Amino acid sequence: MARSPVSGIALQGDPRPQSSSVPAPLTSPVRVPAAVEGDASLFVLIRRWQTFLEISGRCNDETRRQYRRYLLGFMADTMTDPRELTEDDVIEWARGTDHHGDMFGMTIRALRSFCRYAVDKGEMALDPTRHIQIKRRRRRPPARTPDADLDRLFTAAETIDPRARRTLELIFETGCRLGSIAAAMPEDVDLGSRRIYWRVAKFDDPYDSPLSDRAAWAAGELLELRDWHPARAKRRPTLVGVGPQRIYQWVQSSGELAGLHFWTHRLRHEFAHRVANDPQVPPFVASRLLNHHDTRLLDVYADPDEDLKRLAVANLRRRA
Repeated sequence: MARSPVSGIALQGDPRPQSSSVPAPLTSPVRVPAAVEGDASLFVLIRRWQTFLEISGRCNDETRRQYRRYLLGFMADTMTDPRELTEDDVIEWARGTDHHGDMFGMTIRALRSFCRYAVDKGEMALDPTRHIQIKRRRRRPPARTPDADLDRLFTAAETIDPRARRTLELIFETGCRLGSIAAAMPEDVDLGSRRIYWRVAKFDDPYDSPLSDRAAWAAGELLELRDWHPARAKRRPTLVGVGPQRIYQWVQSSGELAGLHFWTHRLRHEFAHRVANDPQVPPFVASRLLNHHDTRLLDVYADPDEDLKRLAVANLRRRA
């Protein structure tokens, strides 16, 4: 009677010869094709690059996500491993794109960031984007919105949500970005010292802003409304209580009700236009209020009229 080679149990009618040894399992490793191994190492490199950007503070979460997206989009369009890119490959891809479009600029920035990292780590010999320049679009200074139009905008916001007008006025009075106002917490507001702390800011660079009389009123009103929320709607634990998409909708809807084309960042432009064209505000102070690292971006908003120029000259002191 034969026995099972694994369990030793007798098997009736089994014609196979009896064996007391258990068959050895297969020990030879499964071979992975070279192409698959290369793909795996590429994505490991991409993860390392993303981690480097995060730890080094080179860019914020949104920029890292965009870089990753545009790098993968380039790979999908060209079907090329970026480690094997040449300058001619990048130029050939660029021929079919709009050189002045946002996609071209973001793709080149993403490629340049990845390739420089890969060169530094010995994964590439040369950066194929090193000689490719991104043409900057000429920006016209945004026209300042008349006070009457702003009053209509804020009045319209009052009809949408009790928090909407306060939120829009706080953005207008501080020049904060959408992500900053959406992430602000109640404890970030200090009405005693009339300041607000922006814990989320561009380039992962938190900062604080002084509060004008109107800004202090708006922040105080939002604190009073911290427990309010519409029926059948949940409230976030933030100062405003809603996310960035809802705030964007508030601004857009308020503009439509007021007969204006408005978006969230335009409120920041209004603030920047005022501080950049005020002779009483030094450029260095204006750049810090906008959380800029230097004064170059003030040129986008600087558009002084004749009255401002005359006022600036009139305030100059004579040398002794």
